[in-house]
Amino acid sequence: MELRQPAQYYSTTLFDRYQPQRLSFTFIPARSLANGIPPLSILAIRLDAALLNSRQIHPWHLPILLASLLPGYGTPQVASELLTQLTHHNPIVMHPNQLGFAEYMAYSDVIPFEESPLKGKSLMAVAGAAGVQIGLMAAGGDPIVLVTVPLGILLCTAAAALGTGLAEKLIGS
Repeated sequence: MELRQPAQYYSTTLFDRYQPQRLSFTFIPARSLANGIPPLSILAIRLDAALLNSRQIHPWHLPILLASLLPGYGTPQVASELLTQLTHHNPIVMHPNQLGFAEYMAYSDVIPFEESPLKGKSLMAVAGAAGVQIGLMAAGGDPIVLVTVPLGILLCTAAAALGTGLAEKLIGS
C-alpha cells in the first residue's frame, strides 16, 4: 500500500478597513490534486459551476474582475456584460471604492502561496507565470475567479466559506 501525502490548501480573507467589502483567496497546491490541474472547463464541472468566459482572460484584467466580485454601490454589473466589455476593449464603469480595494489585492503580496517557506505573493505575480489560465465562474450564484498555474489553483471570491468549500470539493475529486 502506497502512502499518499495529505491534501492541503491555504486560505486568507482580507477586509477593507473603510468600506464593507472583503475578498478571500484559497490556494490549492498541485500536489494536493489527485490528477494534476485540469482545464477550466473540467474545473467548472467538478465545482458545479458555470464557466462564464469562453475567450481568454488576460492577467491585466484581474483588478477589474476582483472589483466585480465586491458588493456594488449601485446596479450590480452582470458578469457576462463585464466579460464582453473586457474582451471587446469597451470602457468599464466601476465604483472607485471597489476598484481601489481590488487593485490593492491584485498587487500586494497577501496571497498565501506554497513555496519554501510559505510566503505571500501578489495575484499579479501568480498570474504572470507561464501556463496561466484565468476563468470567471458562477458557483451557487456567487461569482468566483479561478487562476490556474503549474503550481496549483487559486480561487478568488467575496464569500470566504465558498472558497474553502470549493477547495475541499476539488481535493476530494
